[in-house]
Amino acid sequence: MRMGVKRLVRVRWSDEILDECFHAILSRRPDLDMSALARTRELMTEVLPHSLVTDYEQHIAALNLPDPNDRHVLATAIASNATTIVTSNIRDFPFEELSTLSIRAIHPDDFVSAFIESHPDTIISIVREQAGALRNPPHTIIELIDKLRACSLTKSGSQLLRLIDSNRQ
Repeated sequence: MRMGVKRLVRVRWSDEILDECFHAILSRRPDLDMSALARTRELMTEVLPHSLVTDYEQHIAALNLPDPNDRHVLATAIASNATTIVTSNIRDFPFEELSTLSIRAIHPDDFVSAFIESHPDTIISIVREQAGALRNPPHTIIELIDKLRACSLTKSGSQLLRLIDSNRQ
């Protein structure tokens, strides 16, 4: 989200993608309050109002993916002229299918890592902002990076730690 706000990336989603996203969050964290999650979703749309993609459904039927339930993601990418789908589910977005559409699928760790390399100061600033915004519970930047690493951003987390260490010296 913060990379989108800083205009490093053009964030795009559909209501269906957000439904899946928040369902996955709730399945992993049933302790979370539904109204707080709904508020988060509302704020996401307010902060990045042009991110919501509609009229993607017409592309779904023509798409061939290993998991037909993922076709709406690719259809959203097509409808928004996206060049990249950021997903941990790389195998369900095969290169052969996506390359004909000039779209690629990339793992979040590789995606963030590339931005750390190309925009290190901006990314460190974003991570500091995020750590500062966390209040329940509060997090230091190191604690936030540890959380990112626990969420499969291992390479990115290591890069961030190196950047922080080099800034301290």
